[in-house]
Amino acid sequence: RAVTVLAHVLLWLLALAVIVSTNVASERVQVGYSCALFFFTIAICVLLYHIKASETEHKLAAAISAQEPFDKEAFEARSSAYLHDAVALQARDIVREPNSAGMAYLKTQLAPLDSIWDEELPAGMILKTCATTVEALLANLDADATLEARLKYLFNDVVDFSAFLKASDKSIILSFEVLVDFFKGARWTRFTRLRLEAIWALRKTTGGMEVMCDDVLAVEPFGTMLREQEDIKGDSELPVFRRDDVAKLIHALAPNAPESYRQSVDQKALPELLKSLSTEGYPEFHAHFGVVIPGGRTYSHGDSGDEPKPADDAAHLEAVEVSLDHAYVRKKTIFDTENPMRAGANAAPAADAAP
Repeated sequence: RAVTVLAHVLLWLLALAVIVSTNVASERVQVGYSCALFFFTIAICVLLYHIKASETEHKLAAAISAQEPFDKEAFEARSSAYLHDAVALQARDIVREPNSAGMAYLKTQLAPLDSIWDEELPAGMILKTCATTVEALLANLDADATLEARLKYLFNDVVDFSAFLKASDKSIILSFEVLVDFFKGARWTRFTRLRLEAIWALRKTTGGMEVMCDDVLAVEPFGTMLREQEDIKGDSELPVFRRDDVAKLIHALAPNAPESYRQSVDQKALPELLKSLSTEGYPEFHAHFGVVIPGGRTYSHGDSGDEPKPADDAAHLEAVEVSLDHAYVRKKTIFDTENPMRAGANAAPAADAAP
């Protein structure tokens, strides 16, 4: 709108200049003014047509940049390099700094646009546009690692680098120029680039976390011991708790869901059920322990233990029930009361009772 108003103002100023100059200018000058006015009018018409024609594209690009829903049919009808770049840039920003809202927008609005993600671009151009990220990753490579391990760190399984392994010396020093030169004839889709951006963002996050862990372990007295501890990889599946009828029911409720999702629901169902049962049964459980352990005192997370609260304190009991995950019952130990076994340790053993 502002461009349209400005164009009309300039048009009227030029027309006014022509009208005023007709009485003082020569015929040649008047002809020049008339020609300038004609070409200026034609230029204004072309500009207005271009603005009107690209108005939809600008609205779609603005909606994509703001992560707002947009008309996919209108997008496909007005598909252009400008819109393709807008989608690709927005998707790149989302995977670089992911959050729940951004990932949901990427999955529901941007990912279904197949016409964009199937478009191929020169691999060398993609690497050059990501030069800063790639060079930072190259600087973090393990010099003692094999060439395959270093390429795996950079490209994971997104890019096929088997030809690079065959054509290159195993002791070659990877650099940005070497990568660009080797992949200069290759072409990658926009989706391949997006996957690479996600891998590189993950590498950056992992590297930052490793630095933080190193700083923490450096001041930890048992840091060396923790580093030497092997990773424990346990099996999350518990066959003893598996119910085939429940698994079949989950499959019936979500027939199109992937196996990993159904397995996750199956494994989380029992803990949630036990948590609900324990929450409902905790008051009776607490009352029962008050009978079994007379004088027992109830503690919750955050209590120092200096001033224990009686188990029959109604306000404290309600607070404990709210924070069930951190509550426990503590029985008095031999250090709290006199130990009768310790007191009679030096006494002669009692005679056996007569049958």
